[in-house]
Amino acid sequence: MQKATIYHVSDGRAFPLEFREKGPVQMALQECPPDSLDSIRPGADHLTLFLIQGEEGQLDDIVGRLRTARHLNDYPKVLLLAEEDYAEAVKKVALLPRTILLDDSIRPFHLQLILELMVQQEYYRQVVYQLSHDSRQRGEVFENLMELGRRELKRSREESEAYRTLLEYETEIRKSEKGITGAVDVVGRLKEQELLSLKSQLQATERLSQFRDNELREAREQIHAQEEVLNMSRRENIERDKIINALDRLRIYTDKELMDLFHENNDLRRRLGMPPR
Repeated sequence: MQKATIYHVSDGRAFPLEFREKGPVQMALQECPPDSLDSIRPGADHLTLFLIQGEEGQLDDIVGRLRTARHLNDYPKVLLLAEEDYAEAVKKVALLPRTILLDDSIRPFHLQLILELMVQQEYYRQVVYQLSHDSRQRGEVFENLMELGRRELKRSREESEAYRTLLEYETEIRKSEKGITGAVDVVGRLKEQELLSLKSQLQATERLSQFRDNELREAREQIHAQEEVLNMSRRENIERDKIINALDRLRIYTDKELMDLFHENNDLRRRLGMPPR
């Protein structure tokens, strides 16, 4: 299984992702502070990727360290910066070799997809490089044999069999080169399929996010409607209390009128010489 090391460069931040246990590439994590970039020497026997997380205001320091560490130019790097520094960083990071700039508001799922795709692309890049290297070595061997054949043919025509052998070897080399070209085409198609798969996953994630946003909006509307019902109920209680208070005042006023009328009646009876009731 192919191995890959991700150097997580930060000021004590925790690595924001969890890698899958199963996959074509076995991931290994290496934590490093920013001031150790100059001393990092990745091994040649495995894939290497850098995830550099910067704090707000660290843009110039990180860019300066990456420019100084020229031995890391051949390795892919993801620079994750605060949103406040992103606009300023676009022009500065554009001059850094093999560096992708992201802001730290990116969702972890999308960041993990990007890192895994970069690791797979680095793997295919090394495969193509190895195939090309082998092809060049075989080409050098072929040229040496051809030169030897030319010298031998000059010495004697009787050794023409060696020349035919060389021609047959050249034919085999051509077939091998066609096989290598076919392998490179297969690698290209695999990369295109992975890009289509990544696009589909991103679209599915966006649709899920829209669905969740709609659910949140409907929940807010329901809460608002419930608050309106409660407010209406409170207003009805207040109106009912006002009516009850008015009825109580009216009853008190009516009782007072009856008492006054009773006293007037008794007073009139006394004037007429009648006994009071």
